[in-house]
Amino acid sequence: MAAGRGHDAIVKLLIEKGASVNLKKAPGHPLVIAASNNRKAVVKVLLEKGADSNARRDDSTTSLHIAVMRGCSDIVSMLLNKGADTDLGDNTGTTPLHTAVWKKHCKITQLLLERGAAVGSRDSYGRTALDIAMTHGSQRSLSLCLKHAKINAQDCQPLHPAISLNKTAVVRWLLENGADINRKDSRGQTPLLYAMLEAHDHLVELLLLYDVDPDAERYDGLTPLKLASEINREDWAQKLRAKRDKHKYRSHSLHSTS
Repeated sequence: MAAGRGHDAIVKLLIEKGASVNLKKAPGHPLVIAASNNRKAVVKVLLEKGADSNARRDDSTTSLHIAVMRGCSDIVSMLLNKGADTDLGDNTGTTPLHTAVWKKHCKITQLLLERGAAVGSRDSYGRTALDIAMTHGSQRSLSLCLKHAKINAQDCQPLHPAISLNKTAVVRWLLENGADINRKDSRGQTPLLYAMLEAHDHLVELLLLYDVDPDAERYDGLTPLKLASEINREDWAQKLRAKRDKHKYRSHSLHSTS
């Protein structure tokens, strides 16, 4: 009761009288209750007295989740300074970073990323914070996630969703910052093949400015060059054949010098 109502002096007195700062019985963990009610002074007292900064509710939501959801950057900072885990997920795998991006809390998003929150962590729906930033986040949140993303890491594949969502500026940023242009998704599709199938002509033209592989095969053998021919895009086919010739010349030159 005292934790939820913000009576920090009473909370301190109760602790001095032997009350546990990590009580897990109803109505819940004191730190979770204080964070839920945005009681900064009580949160400060509890943390100073040894409260578990990763305390959870029954749905596995942590105090950090709650502070992020409420947009209370001061409590977020307090929890982080006491070792709160930035990557603990709730029962849907949602991390504090997922929540911060979804709620468009840019200051908190930055705080979490600076403390090492993983951009590539996926929730139970398979979404990363970067995925959420592209669909629901603010431009600032998206920029922050892009800056901290390991764009060629095993758990991070931002080019394909950026193409699917027709995010030209994001695709351009990823390419300029070294995203693997020939990396395949789970169906064996490269970003170029994906853009062609999605009929995003402007993205196809953008990708063709880079070192795309015209013969990269999907699971069924479809390649960008084959697709260009099938859909009667001779302009693309011509550029892709030039890419193929360039690849062959480069390969021949390497073999000649070895």
